[in-house]
Amino acid sequence: MYEPIQQSISNSPKPRVTDYFSQGFNIVFKKPWHFIAAMLMIMGFSFVLGLIPIAGDIIYNLVFQPLLVLGIYIVADKINYLEDISLDNFFKGFRENFLQVVVTTLLIFLVMALPLVLVGYGYYQMLGPENMQEVLNGNSDNLDVETMNVSGTYMLMIFGGILLVLLVGIVYMFAIPMVRFKSLGPWQAMEASRKLVAKHFGHWILFILFILLVNLAGMLMVLIGLLITIPATYAAIYVAFDDLVGAREQDSTEKLMDHLIDPTV
Repeated sequence: MYEPIQQSISNSPKPRVTDYFSQGFNIVFKKPWHFIAAMLMIMGFSFVLGLIPIAGDIIYNLVFQPLLVLGIYIVADKINYLEDISLDNFFKGFRENFLQVVVTTLLIFLVMALPLVLVGYGYYQMLGPENMQEVLNGNSDNLDVETMNVSGTYMLMIFGGILLVLLVGIVYMFAIPMVRFKSLGPWQAMEASRKLVAKHFGHWILFILFILLVNLAGMLMVLIGLLITIPATYAAIYVAFDDLVGAREQDSTEKLMDHLIDPTV
């Protein structure tokens, strides 16, 4: 890991969770129609690729979605530093960070998949091939009591596996900003994100809970609210990143405080 990044992580302040959300919404509300238009385009990409069985979902989740999220980070950064934006900025990652972001996303996906693969393998070993075939065929009623107890244990293992996947997602949530703004390689970016999150892990659990609640509120507004809450939560992630390690060379903590004191800046 580059020494300046390591030093920035070591010196990073305690996260200010509510401030990040306030500033994230402030960024989005400065150019709301740009973000709404970008979200509609993202949904359009998702719909079109979803028409392609299996491959469409893989392409969207590993390529289009992370690069479009990077676009939100790029636009949030430009607004935060008082620069003009255009819809084209939302697609800048496709031109400038394509390979790094795709490789980073693939590595994160593999790390996330590992707990579920281990859970599946453990279940197979506990059940045996014959009982596993019965489960796959939907004939679980044919299983004996002992095997059903194994299935109950497996449900607990699945819950643990899903929890691990969520934790991995939290640990690596700054990986893509690290790639873009700190010019780190995929694995370096993941390690930098892990170390940054680990320093105040409890705060980031709270941060993710806020993200879930904000987007749940967006869903309750006939889903239309998601056109604002989704980019606002990604903008909040960007603001957190800028505050803790600096998206640019200048003192980002001072920059954030300027915004919080004067929302019109």
